[in-house]
Amino acid sequence: MELTFLDWIVFILVLAISFASAWFYAGIKRKNDPKYAYFPWAVLIKLVGGALFTATFFYLYKVGDTFLYFGGSETLSRYFWENPQLYFEALFSGSEETLKLIPGIVYEIPYARTEEEWFMVRILSVFQIISFNNYLLMIFWTSLFSFIGSWKIFEVFNSWFNNVTKTAFIASFLIPTVIFWSSGIIKDSLVFGMIGLAFHSFYKLFIQPDRKYVLHSFLLLFSLWITFNLKSYIVISLVPPLFFALYLQMKNQLTNPFMKRLAGPAMLVVFGVFLSLLVNVLIESSKKYQLDNLEKQARGFHTWHVTTGGSAYTLGEIEYSATGVLSKVPAALNVTFFRPYPWEIRNATMALAAVESIILLILFLYFLFYRGIKSIRFALNDPLFGFTIMFCFILGFRCRIYILQFWSTSSL
Repeated sequence: MELTFLDWIVFILVLAISFASAWFYAGIKRKNDPKYAYFPWAVLIKLVGGALFTATFFYLYKVGDTFLYFGGSETLSRYFWENPQLYFEALFSGSEETLKLIPGIVYEIPYARTEEEWFMVRILSVFQIISFNNYLLMIFWTSLFSFIGSWKIFEVFNSWFNNVTKTAFIASFLIPTVIFWSSGIIKDSLVFGMIGLAFHSFYKLFIQPDRKYVLHSFLLLFSLWITFNLKSYIVISLVPPLFFALYLQMKNQLTNPFMKRLAGPAMLVVFGVFLSLLVNVLIESSKKYQLDNLEKQARGFHTWHVTTGGSAYTLGEIEYSATGVLSKVPAALNVTFFRPYPWEIRNATMALAAVESIILLILFLYFLFYRGIKSIRFALNDPLFGFTIMFCFILGFRCRIYILQFWSTSSL
């Protein structure tokens, strides 16, 4: 697969048109809503991130899941033109059904044999049709998809934290590794978009309701369904923080101090029981994350990742039991937020992650020593701050205990 000079010219033209359209739209909206002054720059950042992702994988790495996803979705999209009925049957069929429906498709599309990857291929096949099988035009659509999620996160932060628009914009759009990893033809881009949509819908349903209950309920369930089919562990990691945020919101709405002290623990127990049942249902719904498969999956990941050169790390000897895995929580979170260290840099993406890790370490030390107890109290009382901290911890631990590669540190 190659990119021509004409491909880049077309992409730059599309980028320019998109930026101009966003600028025009923002000019109308910002009269009543100042945050839209950031809208065109947000669009530009996402599209530039997609271009950087493309250049890195085409001219530096030259291999990766992105090429398998593009090739697989391109092959599937051909059925739309050659046999529309068969295409739509495959589009709405799982991996096992498709292997029976189109014998031999696994030789054309290797990802047809696994459910999550096949789901991604099916979604991308729709993008292929409107992108005329052009990689950079596909990048445009995946970047735009991710932009929706980032903008929704920006809207929530800006609304909840007293219109701190500039800070909310930085947190939502200007984290370097997020710019890079959430704009390419990979699952992370679609998942990032869906997480943002789910977060915003949850906020509008339970934290600051705006009476569009049917719309937000649909968007919340739809975005969680898409995410679950792409990366089920994300939803399993997302549900507990959402329940924690809902618990804090309901507790904060109690004005009587006695009732708050009395009802708080009771609500926590009820939420805890319901949450435990829900998480168990989610785990059982995903064969990949059932308990009897976890050890086998973790061992497989570790064996493969430590043999991959250049960016592997180790958490030390791991005992594959509940206590053994939990004992690695500190080391796993350290990798997620504070590594790679400068002396561990092996390539450009690791250098980017290292700079980001240093900044996170400085911020962490600032809050630890200068805000201390206040930060903890804030996390235990503010629904969104509590949600953010818990989600980062759960997801960060899950990713690091399975994936022993620094290149995955900033991707989902």
